[in-house]
Amino acid sequence: MPVGLRYRKGGNIYTQEMHPFDLTNMYSIDRHWQCGSCPHLFFVSDEKMYQRELLAHCENFIGEDKFSIPCGVDSVVIAEIEDEITEIHEIYLDKQLYLSNLTLHKNEYIEIPVTKNSEVMIVGQYIPDGPSDKTIPQGIKRNELVGQFMHSLSTWPNKSVHGTPALARLHP
Repeated sequence: MPVGLRYRKGGNIYTQEMHPFDLTNMYSIDRHWQCGSCPHLFFVSDEKMYQRELLAHCENFIGEDKFSIPCGVDSVVIAEIEDEITEIHEIYLDKQLYLSNLTLHKNEYIEIPVTKNSEVMIVGQYIPDGPSDKTIPQGIKRNELVGQFMHSLSTWPNKSVHGTPALARLHP
């Protein structure tokens, strides 16, 4: 991982040091993401890695999202870390129904065991508790929420309990 950046400007060479990567201590320019965005995806192996938002295009309507599992990932975590409700109608692992009718509220998540090269498809939607506040620098807010979630769950379940829905409730 780089610890600094060297660049040339106007015939001079400049160096800028960088701190270690930390989601709670970084800048981001991103006008697309909004609070009331969607659930978030994490890969779990020996460490927990933030991947991306899920169902980002499914505010108040049902859609689907797909992703593949890379080598070394033991489980995935789908987490709702914002002021909204995520309704997961179905989760498919390699085209086989794994789970249906799951509702996640703020700070709730589910951990699902996976194997490398698995294909995961999520069908669902998210419902914001209120309108998005477009005056907040959204990329920074997302990084703050993701960082807080990762730090708060530093004692996630160990490998012997993968797949146990944690703080999740099934909806009818």
